[in-house]
Amino acid sequence: MRSKTTISVEAVPGAVCELIFISSNGGHSNAEGLGLTTANEMGLCSWSFVIEEAERKYDARLLIYVDGVSETHFMEIRKGY
Repeated sequence: MRSKTTISVEAVPGAVCELIFISSNGGHSNAEGLGLTTANEMGLCSWSFVIEEAERKYDARLLIYVDGVSETHFMEIRKGY
């Protein structure tokens, strides 16, 4: 099973944003939809990507950069996610 995930952050219009997804096993996701984007006229940076279902739960780290300022968030990926 695959689930589409969307992450959005607020920024000033035109800001350069980046999202990096790192799984608990240290692997980086190169899924289409991740990486650099530019905030739209409403000040939103958004990424949509697919997460593969796991046999067992694992943690993932989301590194978000907005104009060089970073923020880290964590999420848990579960079977049936």
